Amino acid sequence: MIAYIFPGQGSQYVGMGNALIDKYSIAKETFEQANEALGFDLSSLMLEGNLNTLTQTENAQPALLTLSTAVYRVLQKEFNITPHYLLGHSLGEYSALCAGGVLTFEDALKIVRKRGLLMQEAVKNGLGVMTAVANIAASRVEEACKEVTTPEYPVSIGCFNGPNQVVISGHQQSVKKVEDLLSKDEAILTPLKVSASFHSPLMADAANKLEEFLFNFNFARSDVPIISNVTGKPHVDDPKEYITLLKRQMVEPVMWETSIRYIQQKGVKHTVELGSKSVLTNLMRSITKDISSIPFEKPEDVSNFKGMITRYLPPAFLDKSLAIAVATKNQNWDEEEYQKGVVEPYQKVKKLSEAVQKEDREATVEEMLAAIEMLQSVFKTKKVQEQEQNQKINELLKVTKTEHLLKAHIS
Repeated sequence: MIAYIFPGQGSQYVGMGNALIDKYSIAKETFEQANEALGFDLSSLMLEGNLNTLTQTENAQPALLTLSTAVYRVLQKEFNITPHYLLGHSLGEYSALCAGGVLTFEDALKIVRKRGLLMQEAVKNGLGVMTAVANIAASRVEEACKEVTTPEYPVSIGCFNGPNQVVISGHQQSVKKVEDLLSKDEAILTPLKVSASFHSPLMADAANKLEEFLFNFNFARSDVPIISNVTGKPHVDDPKEYITLLKRQMVEPVMWETSIRYIQQKGVKHTVELGSKSVLTNLMRSITKDISSIPFEKPEDVSNFKGMITRYLPPAFLDKSLAIAVATKNQNWDEEEYQKGVVEPYQKVKKLSEAVQKEDREATVEEMLAAIEMLQSVFKTKKVQEQEQNQKINELLKVTKTEHLLKAHIS
């Protein structure tokens, strides 16, 4: 089983998506769609802007969503794979909801832009910060936070990322005190490139305002389970539940390790990180050795992706057609009819398949229709009942995921 995972803030950098839009027109179209939906030139900020401006949460969130969506669309167009689970870290949860069809891309962009503005307003003057803490038990970090935190200057764990890494979030003053305490225990401290204290009590006012804003949008059903950051389990397909959990996500910790443990228990063996850098792929190695993960951001990542997901690809249409022809029981022993109705059309499609493989491309609609004609000839010649013919053709379209391409062409 395979899951797609989507990164959150801190993964942004100037130039993100550059190679992707040069290679794939659908990626370029996604960037342009983002510009139009937001009403400003987000793509220029992503490709050649100022890092400090890009890192501002109201810019970083739609930028990361845009790149993850572009990558997702490239993969779907090139490989047409349906993952078994979708999940994202913090902001990445919105990328997952978008990929799953719960939110439209345009709506998701507007939501995360607003979410970023609300988060930034909640902690003014740069007093809200986050720091990754490694090489120390989460229980010790929780103790330090409880020792330091106050209603006015709160600090708490904002992300449970793995067995050896959590993220503390809160007021700058209190975060510094916790860092000082943990440094004595030889903890590894890494300040994050974010501009507010996400997943902390400082986000309470922003969470209330986000909830009001979310009621303006439609939440559709998803055919793929999408994991909630708050619960570490799949969302329930109910608009009010989506809104409740997305509100809670702003003030409660991201239960990333719990989420990964969940999909592991369900049988997921492979994950692909769709978007900027490879933060989640690196985290996966610290959580479990039973799930392999690769990042996909740039065209050169295609080869690694192909190697991982070969087993999940729909079977090649021409090869599957040839296999059905061979497996179909023959009831006709007239050699001349068999030669013309079976052997000759079969050899024609076999040559098409060899050409497609040699050119390393997908079969065209015309080539797939030629394979259908071959099967119809084979069925007729082998004297297959009409009901069985239709069953075999429908099964071919289903397993190769070509129903949307060919149904209208088949009489």
